[in-house]
Amino acid sequence: LPNESLFSLCSRHHVLAANIKASATCQQLFRHPRTGSAHDFPARINQFVSSTEGRFGTASDIIQRRTIFPFYLRFRSPASSANLMAAAASDAPGPLKAELGLLSSRFGASHPLKACPQCMLDDEKEHHVAYWHVEHQLPGVWICLQHKTALLRSQLKSTGAERFGWCLPTTAQ
Repeated sequence: LPNESLFSLCSRHHVLAANIKASATCQQLFRHPRTGSAHDFPARINQFVSSTEGRFGTASDIIQRRTIFPFYLRFRSPASSANLMAAAASDAPGPLKAELGLLSSRFGASHPLKACPQCMLDDEKEHHVAYWHVEHQLPGVWICLQHKTALLRSQLKSTGAERFGWCLPTTAQ
């Protein structure tokens, strides 16, 4: 879907596949019971590409268009950016948040899921499902540029058992 995040795409798969456990979706898409479910910095993207037979593009395409990685890579050297993207695509991504300097930054390492209530209504009308937009997930973005509306912050994926789960935006969250 337009401007859909990788996490959202995988969450839709989770629902449509009628998987009860998040680990089943992770295993299907990332060939690992937990890795891949991060909504901000997913890993094992090469495995996702393989599992989906490249239908959504290369690992580089997915990282560039369906994650928040580009936000952090703009101020890095081309070699550093390439190394970080390769790590995200690999089976052993390592401490990406630490390497990006997030643990010591003013933004911090937490990236809450955010959604625009009007986009959710529009998406349900046009695509029959509300989904997570990449542009809403960028750090510091709290207003939908299209609707000039404050974004809603999801309480899911913050801490606890749900941090490994799959979800789509609803106003109940």
